[in-house]
Amino acid sequence: GRMKGTITRHGEVFAIDCFSMRDTSFGAREYESLARGGYFWGIAEGSSFHALCMGAGREAKCIGGYIMQDGTMASLVSGQRKVLEFGQFGPSKVAFEGTDTLGRRIQATGTIDPGLVFTGYTDHTVVWSLTHWDWDGVTHWGDNQEFSPAEPFRQMARGEIALGGRP
Repeated sequence: GRMKGTITRHGEVFAIDCFSMRDTSFGAREYESLARGGYFWGIAEGSSFHALCMGAGREAKCIGGYIMQDGTMASLVSGQRKVLEFGQFGPSKVAFEGTDTLGRRIQATGTIDPGLVFTGYTDHTVVWSLTHWDWDGVTHWGDNQEFSPAEPFRQMARGEIALGGRP
């Protein structure tokens, strides 16, 4: 969707005119089986994508998502995300490629802001980040939610294991 309006903070008014998206997936969540991965999306005028990629280390397999292009949406049937660079608490630059049920391919690179460390779950830590995507030369804005079991995240934050490392 498109969000328009204003936000006022401490008397300063900020104009808002941007796209926003939520995947609206529903159903039971079995968080213990989710281990590690990234949940991310990008949106621009006329196109968007969403993906969930699971795996520790630099490569994660796409297990779901979609491509919306030329007015047609189709589910992803394959894909992977590769971490090109790590930041302090997760990926800072990634490459994503995938194929949908119509045979369309996406190859996009994302630059991920440092983000917000969210510790609201008892067993997982999530780093929510603004992400700038380049998909065929078109800027797509979105977010990246990088998730990890809480204990390995704490070990990584303390410097006991390297980013992308396995406990």
